[in-house]
Formats: sequence, structure tokens, C-alpha cells
Amino acid sequence: MESLGQCIYAWMEAKDLNVARLSEKLGFKSKTSIFRLLHGQSNEYSRDRFYHAIENELDEAWRTRFRTALLTERIGSQRHSLLREIDHCLFTRYEKDKALFGSVPKSERDTILILGCPWASTFSLVDQWLAESADVRVIHYFTRWELLTSDGLLPGLIGHITALRYQAVLVDQDEVKSLPLPWNIALRTEDELTRIMLMCEKTAAWDRMANGSAWLLALNSQLAHLPLTPLYRFDQLKSVSDYKAFTQQNYKMEYNRKTLIIKPTPGMQMMPADVVESTFLDYLVHNIEPVAMAQESLIYTFEKRVRNFYTCKKPRLLVLSVDAMTRFARTGLMDDQFFAFRPYIKGERIRVFMILQEFSRRAGVTLRFRKGDSWPISVEVYKDFGALFYPSSTSYNTDLSNYRELLLPGQEFANLMFQFAEELLFANPPEESVDDTFAFFIREAERDGKI
Repeated sequence: MESLGQCIYAWMEAKDLNVARLSEKLGFKSKTSIFRLLHGQSNEYSRDRFYHAIENELDEAWRTRFRTALLTERIGSQRHSLLREIDHCLFTRYEKDKALFGSVPKSERDTILILGCPWASTFSLVDQWLAESADVRVIHYFTRWELLTSDGLLPGLIGHITALRYQAVLVDQDEVKSLPLPWNIALRTEDELTRIMLMCEKTAAWDRMANGSAWLLALNSQLAHLPLTPLYRFDQLKSVSDYKAFTQQNYKMEYNRKTLIIKPTPGMQMMPADVVESTFLDYLVHNIEPVAMAQESLIYTFEKRVRNFYTCKKPRLLVLSVDAMTRFARTGLMDDQFFAFRPYIKGERIRVFMILQEFSRRAGVTLRFRKGDSWPISVEVYKDFGALFYPSSTSYNTDLSNYRELLLPGQEFANLMFQFAEELLFANPPEESVDDTFAFFIREAERDGKI
């Protein structure tokens, strides 16, 4: 990340300015203020004062460059890099990195344990291993500190949400020292043989491990007695009990908390309760589904979620997709339409837009629309609870479509995502008003010839 001093140097060179001429141009009494800015010795007030003094002379490219440098100066290059990586992996389809480490030993029915290795390059290895055989599975252990400071670990976790043979587990930082093996290694069991991979960010090498079975037994025994936190949940979502647990956990997560929701179309808890119930009950009239046995329980919990969403006084930050909402206006289908819902009819769609528009005008509610196609990963963040990531396009039935959730528990991760929203999503004013965008959606829905 470019520092503010580096950005100023580049701009001065482009403008053929030296420190003396720039100080005179800005009306500074001495050159000291400029020197401090160039060497990272200024405070936030001085940095902002300098930027506003030159802002009118900057074209849009330079303004963006300076704002980026100012953000790096304010929150640090490491955190800024992580926020940029989050932005990329949320709004860009995950692409597997090319192999960085060459060939690896191959076998079937084996388990690979990774300790640490919080790098983007680790996931190129994970992808190689998972591609070898349907019997290979990977369990990755790391700490909260690694997750909050590495700019490669969280994007890798998000990119592997639906890779069910990859599991991620948080280990307490203080417990790492007690493990019988060093950190930043991978262990691979192949029948009676255990191999160890010593890793750093760009290199790795397998070797046979002397007394590997004994070491692995000791490690597994130690891990079994540690407080561990698996990060993925709902690998299977299809039974009546699954859906009961799913809706109840959602209500517990959402209840009376400051909220950030980043998803292409509105969450179920954001919809009018009677409209959603009609789509559910109408579907069940014409289709035999096991979930029908729990309809009263599901509707009861859902109604509580809706009441909480619309009556809670805590701040609400929402980001929706223009393209996805337009498709919903025209077709009545959400990007994440629940499999047991019929399409929303025209009148229902219009009512959804009108209710959301009215909600967006409330104090404490900030709604933004993001242009471009809908994004692959949705995010829900709740203060004092954590951050939840899941596929944007799903039917919430693992027999019919991909689904799994990545839950990062704790206020540190909620703070990370709130900071991401504040610095990257809500920093600039919207190009079009929210009311104008809702008016467009309503016009699109009204053009539909269906009732």
C-alpha cells in the first residue's frame, strides 16, 4: 500500500514541485509541515488539512490515490490491505490460484492437518489436495490473531465456503505453545505413513516423519482437549430439524443488535411477514415437502425475526445490488429464493419495494445500492456476535444447491466488517438517490403483465 508521503512525492514530481515551492503555493509558513508529511510524522489533522488544500487541483485519479493513501496512513497498511482483500473476495468470483509448490504426494482416503500457515498460497495447496480425490479432506487450524492480521487467510476461507472437505478451526493463541509440534506445518496421513510439510509463505517441502504416527496421535490428543471453534456450519441444510435450528439461530444472532447486511436481494427478515408466509404456504399446497411438518414453528420464528428487524432501534447498514433487485422486480425471484417459496407476484414485489423504501428513510438506517452484477458472497454482521458469510445464490437446501456458512464469532470480526463498510462501502455519497432507485424498481415491477 502506498503511504501518504509516497503519494505526495509522486504528485510533486508530476507537478514539478519541490518542498519550497509547494509550501509557498499552499501558504504554509515553513517547509517543516511538508517534510513531516513526506516522512510520516504528521497527525491526522495535518494530513486532512493538506489534502483539502490541494483537493481542487486534483483530477479524479489523483483524488482516489490520495484518499487511498490517507486511509492507509490512518488505519495502517496491514489493515488496509486486509480490507481491500475482503472487498475483492466478496465482490469477485473466487478463482483458484495456480500451483505455487509443484507436485505433492498423492494417496486416497487421507486427512491433511494444517497448523497455522495463514497465507493465500496455502489455499493453492488446499485446492491441489482436494482435486486429487474425493476422499481427501483438509482440517486447518489457526488463531484469531492470524485471521485478523493476514490478508490471505480470510479471503481463502470465504473462497472455500462450499468446499465441504475443507474445514477451518480457531485455536486459542495461548494454547498453541502447548502443542507437541511446531506451527506453520502440514501433516499428511497415508495409511501407516505420516509426512510433514514445513511451510513458509512461498515455499514448502514434504518429508517423511520419523515416529510420525506417535507424533500425530499426540497432536490429535492434545487438540481434542483444547477449546476449539469450528468456523463453518450447516454443511447440511435439508431436514426439518436443520431448518428449525437454522431459523432459531438466525433470530438469536439478529436480536437487538447493530447490523450490517451486504447481499444482492433483501434477507427474509427484511420482507413483509404476510407476503413471505403466503409464498411459503402457497408452495406447500402444491408440493409435498418434509418442511411442511414444521411450518407453524418456522413461521413463528420468522415473524419474530421480522418484528426485530423493523422495531429494533440499533443502527442498520444495508447494501443491495441494483441488478439483482431489478431481476427480482421483473421475475419475482430472489438470488437466494428459498426452495419452498413460490415466486413473488407483482403486487407483492411492489409492496416489498415500498416498505423497504420507507424503512430506508428512518433514523439510524443507511441503505446503499451497488451497481453491477450481484456478488457471490453475502455478509451479515451483528455487534457483539460476529460476522456471517454465505453464498448469495442458493436455495437454502443442500440437496438442490451449494450452501454452507462461515461464522467468525466475536466483536473483533464484527468490528473488522463494520470498518470495511465504513471505509470502503459508505465513504462516498451515492451516485443516485435511494428514492430514485426504488422508483425504478417499482416501474420495472409494474411493467410485468402478471398479476
